Amino acid sequence: MRKIYNYLLVAFLFISFSGLIAQPSYGSGEPIDKKSTPESDITITPLPFGVNDEITITINSDNSCNDMSTTDLFIWAGIGTEDDPWIYGSGNDDWNTTTEKEKFTNNGDGTHTIVLTPKTYFAIPNGEESTMKKMGLVFRTANGASKWEYSENGSCTGDDYFVGVGNFQIELVSPIVANGGVLKMNSDETLNIKVTSTEDADFSIKEAGTEISTAAGVKEIDFSKTVSETNSYTIDVNNGSEVKSISFSVVVESAPVVEALPSGMRDGINYHEGDDTKVTLVLQAPNKNFVYVKGDFSDWAIKGEYAMKRSTANSSDENTRYWITIDGLTQGEEYSFQYLVDGEIIIADPYTEKILDPWNDGWISDETYPNLKTYPKGKTEGIVSVFETGQTEYAWKNTEFVKPAKSNLIIYELLVRDFVHKHSYQSIIDTLDYLEKLNINAIELMPINEFEGNESWGYNPSFYFAPDKYYGPKNKLKEFIDEAHSRGIAVIIDLVLNHSEGSSPFLQLNMTPDYIPTDENLWYTAERSIPEATWGRDFDHESIHTQALVDSINSFWMKEYHVDGFRFDFTKGFTNTQHPNGTWGGAYDAQRISILKRMSDEIWNRNNDAYVIFEHLGGNQEEKELADHGIMLWGNMVHNYSEAAMGWNEGDKSDLSWASYIKRGWSKPHLVAYSSSHDEERIAYKNSEYGNSNGSYNIKELSTNMERMQLQAMFIWTIPGPKMIWQFDEVGYDYSIDFNGRVGNKPIKWDYTKDADRLRVYNLHKAIMKLKKTEAAFSTTNFTLDVDNGALKSIILEHNDMDVVIVGNFDVTAKTTSVTFPKTGTWYNYFAGSEYEVSTTSQSISLEAGEYKMFTTKKLDTPNLDESISLSIEEVAYNKNASKSPMSVYPVPVKGNATIKYSISEKSTVTIEVFNLQGQVVEQYKFNNQPKGTHTVNWQVDANSQEGVYFIRISTPVESFTRKISVE
Repeated sequence: MRKIYNYLLVAFLFISFSGLIAQPSYGSGEPIDKKSTPESDITITPLPFGVNDEITITINSDNSCNDMSTTDLFIWAGIGTEDDPWIYGSGNDDWNTTTEKEKFTNNGDGTHTIVLTPKTYFAIPNGEESTMKKMGLVFRTANGASKWEYSENGSCTGDDYFVGVGNFQIELVSPIVANGGVLKMNSDETLNIKVTSTEDADFSIKEAGTEISTAAGVKEIDFSKTVSETNSYTIDVNNGSEVKSISFSVVVESAPVVEALPSGMRDGINYHEGDDTKVTLVLQAPNKNFVYVKGDFSDWAIKGEYAMKRSTANSSDENTRYWITIDGLTQGEEYSFQYLVDGEIIIADPYTEKILDPWNDGWISDETYPNLKTYPKGKTEGIVSVFETGQTEYAWKNTEFVKPAKSNLIIYELLVRDFVHKHSYQSIIDTLDYLEKLNINAIELMPINEFEGNESWGYNPSFYFAPDKYYGPKNKLKEFIDEAHSRGIAVIIDLVLNHSEGSSPFLQLNMTPDYIPTDENLWYTAERSIPEATWGRDFDHESIHTQALVDSINSFWMKEYHVDGFRFDFTKGFTNTQHPNGTWGGAYDAQRISILKRMSDEIWNRNNDAYVIFEHLGGNQEEKELADHGIMLWGNMVHNYSEAAMGWNEGDKSDLSWASYIKRGWSKPHLVAYSSSHDEERIAYKNSEYGNSNGSYNIKELSTNMERMQLQAMFIWTIPGPKMIWQFDEVGYDYSIDFNGRVGNKPIKWDYTKDADRLRVYNLHKAIMKLKKTEAAFSTTNFTLDVDNGALKSIILEHNDMDVVIVGNFDVTAKTTSVTFPKTGTWYNYFAGSEYEVSTTSQSISLEAGEYKMFTTKKLDTPNLDESISLSIEEVAYNKNASKSPMSVYPVPVKGNATIKYSISEKSTVTIEVFNLQGQVVEQYKFNNQPKGTHTVNWQVDANSQEGVYFIRISTPVESFTRKISVE
């Protein structure tokens, strides 16, 4: 039912210190009584040091944070630039393993020591020594299971420890600034600024860009002043050959201007029709004293002019909004920004339609998301939001799409990441021919709004209005939906409104350091209604503010993206009623039903034919009531269909009757029954591992396995009502759900479409899905099922247009069954293409093991189950290693200089060449024994490189890749 998240969120929180001997700006855990300082917990000598210096790193392994004095400890280290200290690693890419090279020496006195020379330890290529500015260190046990922690600002942390590289280093001694370069102070308090340098240098302190203090030819500057208002400060340190800078802002609390919210303004980003030079930002933040906005427009400094107004004099009013109108903007230019709340909380706009992520954006290729705006590294921390005035609206081609009937939905559930190799909306567009030919009429996308990490199932949401950029730009998503509509295919999106993750601004506004919502939080509750459902943080579903948010999210996706409906995750959790531990919320819950009906009614108020599908999987009383209200519900039949397919029919193992809404006592065909979903083990895999056998008939063998996949498909799709299939089940996908971890990336097997046995599974689905779409008999309300106990099963459909009889043998031996046909006369054997005379209604039919037959009273076209699939995409021959965009170049187009980022699959010699259109090499780099992984090189475009088109080729002894770029 639920998901185990498999993502890694590495949070580097830092202030804007260029060249500072940098340590993490915060620690995790409770404050402690330190018996050592950070300086004694980690000692590096000499300090400062260059890449060619031998250095000794000593850690206090028996400190107030932990006692690892008798434990083998290792470092996980990297070296690189200020922005990326991990360009070159120690050579070991596996976190779970260690080498002797990384091992500390235990000194026997509660300390551990390691000696290394950065140049050789990291195999820094010749010529790149001067670009190495920062080293990152993590201290851990042999298998990486535990980290050694050090004391930082009164707390213990195992965060990455950074140290500057090079003889010229500067350090902000005072004040201690954390939280994104922001220092909160009181008016008339003294600000002490002290910065030290490792070399004699010239110092300049600027306040709001105006120089207020200098010192020449010294190693430190010490300056004090009384603060009275919010201001930004920059300290520049010049040693004659290099300038390093430190920036921070001082925030002094002042009463905000109280002014009513302008008419027509809503929470989030408001654009002004007819004026693309301004935007109004609105943030609901009761019980807060003041809010600033910072961003590209303020050069990320906190400035008085960007103090937000408050809509009411009473800050504790739940409807309090902070707002500001920013003008002087450039039409069509993206601006990134954040809110600073009470001088302590830094968040992105919770309603933003685009975020920039410092941890994950670097792994999004230019091909997937061209010209992605660069994160403002060194200027802030955490996720930032984006606005853009005067955007070009997507021109919809299909504005009058008629949705398929609820009762006849043929839903194809897919995860973009594991369906197409390039994990992009464009690639999904390219596969629509395949899906259209399969005869599905709806696509259900697993969550596509921003979730934490990149390669996720999406059930760890953080921003509800922003499509996740890992799949491409928002207009590509719109194009996909538009193109699907042109083919008669509806698009349903999966939404997770039971919970969200810690990076949600709605949570961060009011939470404890442990990410627990406080009582003042308008949207979340600290109490879990279903104790087992421990995913993220639970929404307070009774809150009118949560309900308003939910309505806003649903309305937004229907209006902005033209989605046709929603599949809501874990709707049993939409309640504040406390359910006993271990019951999974199974008892009837009137509050839950009321909340869910209210949400559905609001959806239909905005779009009266929208699909509303619940993953409820609860008691039949609740589900029947919801179905009668017009809601469709997932019907998980994977276990029973798996048992039947595997040939295990003892007792009620293979009872398929619960796939019928009538069997459940429902009055409406709103049961979305399925034998495969993202959340369940794949039937073909279970067949291959646990299938039954008898003599030469062995379900574990591929050909028989695929015959059983046809058999189970016949008995899911022909039961009237909406149905769903998980991606690639139509070709017998047989990799376990636990391959590479439950939610880990799975092999993308388009080559299955070329396998003769799997092809028959596809064509069987294609044929039955077509009948389900075009023949009224498959939507009849007059049907009889004999699919419960035993291996011999039958389905009888009766309709004025046509009667249908389906029989199947789920045993591993030949069987004969007796079936009562609705009428006598001439019938047709659908798959044989022959007539079948029924002289008496009681018919004895012999079936081989795994065989199925279908008879109809109307002559239908005989399907060709051996028909080949013609793909209009390059997925079958796709070489993932050569095509995963291992190289990116930015900015695009190149102006002045370019950063070339690339990945190599193993340690080797690397040659980088830049060619012009005439084939002449205009720039060349060569690195010996470069470690496996990701690297960057800076190309300074000189006079020999004229404006135009160039090609960058990166080659090693085992791989080569080329990228075209433009230079301006």
